[in-house]
Amino acid sequence: MLSLEKFHIDKFINTLEQSFARLVQQVNIIVLHGLSQQTASVENAIEYINNYPDNQPTLAPPLKYEIDIRYNNGDLIHAIFNNKIEALKFLRTFI
Repeated sequence: MLSLEKFHIDKFINTLEQSFARLVQQVNIIVLHGLSQQTASVENAIEYINNYPDNQPTLAPPLKYEIDIRYNNGDLIHAIFNNKIEALKFLRTFI
C-alpha cells in the first residue's frame, strides 16, 4: 500500500518540511511621522538633519508604516503601507 501511494506520501512530507523550514524570526515595524522635507542639495539635507530637534514630541500623524519580516533562512519581506488598516491587514495574513 505504501508503494502505491509513495508519490502522495512524498509530496505530503515535502510540503510538511517546507512549512517548518521557514519560520518568522523577527518583525521590525517603523512608524514614520512628520513632514517630508525636500532639499536642493546633499549639503542642505545634512544641515536639515543636523538641526532637526530629535527630542521634541510630535503630534504629526503617521505617514507610513514600514514592516520588515525576517525569516530564519535569511529571507526578508519589506513592505510599506500608507495607512494602519492596510498594514494590519498585511500582518494578519501571517497568523
